[in-house]
Amino acid sequence: MQNKYSDTELINKVLGGDKAAYADLMKLHQRFVFTLALRFTKNREDAEEIAQDCFVKAYRSLNTFKNTSKFSTWLYSIVYTTAMTFLRKKRLDVQSLDAEGVLPKVENHVSDLNADEVEHKSKMVFVNRAIDQLLPEMRQ
Repeated sequence: MQNKYSDTELINKVLGGDKAAYADLMKLHQRFVFTLALRFTKNREDAEEIAQDCFVKAYRSLNTFKNTSKFSTWLYSIVYTTAMTFLRKKRLDVQSLDAEGVLPKVENHVSDLNADEVEHKSKMVFVNRAIDQLLPEMRQ
């Protein structure tokens, strides 16, 4: 979107009471914010929720923006913090892989695979899925 005002000019207008200028500022950065949120969550609905939260937080704390860095850098820190908080709150129920009934019991007398190998492969699938659901900084 092409805008005749810079981020700094729009911020000054918003701080001066022009609420419509904030809509222009949001339009300039909405794709950036949504794309970042989507990278963190890998879920469109969650990314939309995070993006909305970020713009509310940015509006409320716009007076703390010091203009010592780019507005997008400041906004990135809000997106990152909001996304990490969201993901922490959205933890999945945890079950032990050794709990009865979590893994299917396999009794195949015809196959060359023994039950221990099948159980090990099943556990690896569960472990890999669990790793994929970790926060980005915890995956490593």
